[in-house]
Amino acid sequence: MKKIQLKVKKAEEIDMKLLEQLGAITRLLTPKDLSTVEEGKFGVRTVYATNPQYGGHKLIYVITNRTTSAVNSHPDNEDVLLINSGNPTKPLIFVFAKYPHKEMEPKIASNTLSHKDFIALDIPFNNPRMSFFTVNKDFPHYEVTTSGPGQAPLFWVTEPTNLPLIELSLSEYTIQLERGSYSSAVSS
Repeated sequence: MKKIQLKVKKAEEIDMKLLEQLGAITRLLTPKDLSTVEEGKFGVRTVYATNPQYGGHKLIYVITNRTTSAVNSHPDNEDVLLINSGNPTKPLIFVFAKYPHKEMEPKIASNTLSHKDFIALDIPFNNPRMSFFTVNKDFPHYEVTTSGPGQAPLFWVTEPTNLPLIELSLSEYTIQLERGSYSSAVSS
């Protein structure tokens, strides 16, 4: 048996760039043309989608500068990766329903929906215990930021390749977000 001896070295960015140039990896870097968006807008870019014969999923890059959004769910799970360079951004606020989509609809229809049915979180980036999570299927949610100047928050999502978006109509309800120095209205 022939032996190949490799010396392990601490990785540097130049090493990662070389692997990328060789085609071995793709770094999760902000696409240059989606590094910022106007207030009220968002951008989504598919980084890749797998070959369906191996089980379909895709990786997408999301940047949002929306202060309002529709509440929606998906019929399958999606993974959220709140990774960034550590530079300051406006807050990324996730709003989650506490119940699956089908349990929320009767509450809306019977006019019994309340603040107790939701949770709104300003989730930090780059925190191993909070910044990487799965949004489970059928749970309504959305993400927004605050109005005003500043870098819009950006993040990564992996999900099934053809995952549909199912809007939860809030009918006459409006969700109002408040926290310290910012607030935002949300309705569908």
